[in-house]
Amino acid sequence: MFLNPLKWVMISSLVSISFLSTPYALAQTPPQQAELLGIKLTEADMQSVRTHLANLGGFKQDRATADHRNMDKFFAYSNLRDSYYVQFRYDANGKVVSAKRLLRRSGTHFNNDYRDVETQQVARQLIQTYGQPNQVIRKSLNGLPSYASFVWQDDQVRITVDRVGSDRYAPIFIEYEVTTDPYVAKQEENENQNPINNVL
Repeated sequence: MFLNPLKWVMISSLVSISFLSTPYALAQTPPQQAELLGIKLTEADMQSVRTHLANLGGFKQDRATADHRNMDKFFAYSNLRDSYYVQFRYDANGKVVSAKRLLRRSGTHFNNDYRDVETQQVARQLIQTYGQPNQVIRKSLNGLPSYASFVWQDDQVRITVDRVGSDRYAPIFIEYEVTTDPYVAKQEENENQNPINNVL
């Protein structure tokens, strides 16, 4: 007996949710309290991000973003070694509107395993903090094998675990999106405090 594609997606999603169930699922921190590298995203701005990562050490800022008003990108070289980089985007006032962490394919630094990291493994770690995801979405591109992406969301922050370009064999990223207008007008009173005036 064969299942139509819709039923297969529904069953796969239910299996994924069951598979991800852990004893930590009850310990739920709302996404609005999300932190990346100790940075509370709903409160952070460009200057606090740069200062914090400089204090942590082990990150090198991409020179191409040093003069950008709206983005910072930091490559991980002796810190957060399971990741290629972390990236922050800002509005006109320097407030964080999104942050992304791109994971390395190999799990040697992520879970001490030479096999490629899977989205389910990343989701299990987030479940320990945020509880079960709001959405589990099966994705497939150009006939490639499908995989699961995961979403946690409240009225302030959306957290997504997915693969670059929805490609089953592409690296995995964790993205945090703050629910705010990224094109908000610059506040005049902040003009003299623009962190970009103190470029690294």
